[in-house]
Amino acid sequence: MKPIELVRNNLRISILVALIALACFFLFVPGAGLGDDIGGNETAVDTPTNLKYGIELGGGARLRAPVDGVTAENVDVQNDEAQAIADQLGVDLGRVQVQSQDGTVEVFSGNVTTAELESALEATGHSSDSFSVRTGVTAETRDDMIEVLETRVQSTGFTGATVNEVQVGDDWYLVIEAPGRNVDIAELRDVLQNRGVVQVVAHYPTDNASGNGSGYEQQIALRQDEIKDVGQVENLDDQDGFGFSVTLKQSAAADYSDLMVETGIASSVERGSGCNYNENTDPSQWGYCQLIVYDDETVTGLTMNPNLGTLMESDQFASQPTFQVTTPDRQSAQEVQTSIQTGSLPAQLDLGENSSSYEIQPEQAQQFRTSSAITGLIAVLTVVLVVFLRYGNPRVAAPMSLTALSEVVILLGFAAAIKMPIDLSHVAGFIAVVGTGVDDLIIIADEVLSEDGVSSGRVFDSRFKKAFWVIGAAAATTIIAMSPLAVLSLGDLRGFAIITILGVLIGVFITRPAYGNILRRIKTEN
Repeated sequence: MKPIELVRNNLRISILVALIALACFFLFVPGAGLGDDIGGNETAVDTPTNLKYGIELGGGARLRAPVDGVTAENVDVQNDEAQAIADQLGVDLGRVQVQSQDGTVEVFSGNVTTAELESALEATGHSSDSFSVRTGVTAETRDDMIEVLETRVQSTGFTGATVNEVQVGDDWYLVIEAPGRNVDIAELRDVLQNRGVVQVVAHYPTDNASGNGSGYEQQIALRQDEIKDVGQVENLDDQDGFGFSVTLKQSAAADYSDLMVETGIASSVERGSGCNYNENTDPSQWGYCQLIVYDDETVTGLTMNPNLGTLMESDQFASQPTFQVTTPDRQSAQEVQTSIQTGSLPAQLDLGENSSSYEIQPEQAQQFRTSSAITGLIAVLTVVLVVFLRYGNPRVAAPMSLTALSEVVILLGFAAAIKMPIDLSHVAGFIAVVGTGVDDLIIIADEVLSEDGVSSGRVFDSRFKKAFWVIGAAAATTIIAMSPLAVLSLGDLRGFAIITILGVLIGVFITRPAYGNILRRIKTEN
């Protein structure tokens, strides 16, 4: 028989063999894989395979924390009421967010309670009968925080870190996972604890030109969203400290330049009165400064570059709106630069008693991998033993066992191909797939081998179709039951559900038909 005819006559078996070969390719060939990591939260572990491991099997840290804030919903409110609400609460305007189209008022401050927000809304003319107040923030705010936090943690050395949301009861939490062999949970907390709000504040004296008087004023010159790009942090050889370049958006460059000229900062060096910022001296003695403010704390004060000041005075700054930010140490420069790059958080994470975290050291993860492998091997051997005891005929039992195991091989190859990080929940899914797979194959074998055996191919096909309807109905039930777990943010249950659903689909469309083809050839060969 020609190879093409052999494949055509055994198409189901050929598809199964091809998928097993493809799975082995992705599992064992170095560099094999499709695109980028789908989860990103994998740990590099030296193994013979291309499998990626999550925190539980590879090591790393996980932190779960709620968002600090309170929200009023169903409020008939206008966007311009934010200032009045902020005044009633005694917080900065930036801590209050009003969405008139959604009817929500959010306050991002741990010092404001639900009762205080309710009182503030009543004081601004809103009846408490028409709105409700709860702790937490809106889904839109959580989405914004996830985007900012994921970029921030990855850009600060936690390569592969991911941020997701999970609901526990009525409360929502953000879950940050940082894989790696040397992840420090304290360092991760330091990255997450700040909002990362960066402002450039113009500081200038008001009572004399020399800057030696007692009066001064401060005015916001630049906000974070007015900055277009930042350069890399570098050690400044020609001066003490570290710095990076800042490029402004065209829409903000002219206003910034005009403010520098109006306040006298642009020409301050020419007059011999630059910036004398020192956190230990009175602000009235600082002179003409551009203060870099990070989360309401002044990081440093900048003296205007004379050449830059000349460009501002001649209205040429907008054509090349770039200046240098310098700080005394690398950490400050890195924090400011990263916050400008990634954006600021609308609210802070509550990293106090309402948060939880844990670390898994590489040695412990190695023990988990070993235990998982042993557990999986015991499960497989137990299934194989039961099958052989059930049928006694190796010609029936051996293909059944190998077909069931092929589902796991295909799933592992799929995980390696898309670089899915494997955790303990996925291992549980693999074991469940072996069990459900053998259950379905037993249904096929019992139905086909029932009564007086198989006298013809037509009899076999009739019995196989009858068994397959039962298997199909069971598979549909499993998929329907597991789908909510795979879609909802339910932590480790999601990984288990995804593997189980994939295993069921592979079984129904690939391995069950292939086993039927094998059993047909065995029972109708005469």
